This record gives sequence, structure tokens and C-alpha cells, in this order.
Amino acid sequence: MGENSRDVKIALERAMSDVRNALPPGVAIDVVYKRTYLVDAVLRTVGRNLLEGAVLMIAVLFAFLGTSARG
Repeated sequence: MGENSRDVKIALERAMSDVRNALPPGVAIDVVYKRTYLVDAVLRTVGRNLLEGAVLMIAVLFAFLGTSARG
């Protein structure tokens, strides 16, 4: 609890690599769900939304300041 999920993911992948090497022949571990994809998608979405919001705010400020300067 309270840890950085990216750091935990990296440590877990290293540990899983060691576990795979220690397994007896014929036994395999398959990853069913990787949270990494979700975290990366969320970070991309947040970054894009912040950029779009900043551009929109600048456009609105220019629109209001431009009309108040003319009138």
C-alpha cells in the first residue's frame, strides 16, 4: 500500500523472471492481466487532457481579453 505502482511492477517482473528460471521443466507461469497497460493508458490520457485543457483556457482567455480590449 502506498507504493509507486511502476516501481512495484518493475520489481515484480524481475522477481517473476527469477521464479520462471527456478521452475521445474514443463511448468510455466503465464501473465493473464498486466496492469501496466492500464497505467500507461491513463497517464497518456491525463497528459493529453491537460494539454487540451491548457490550450482551451488560453483560447478562452484570448477571446475574452481580446473583446474587452476592443470595447
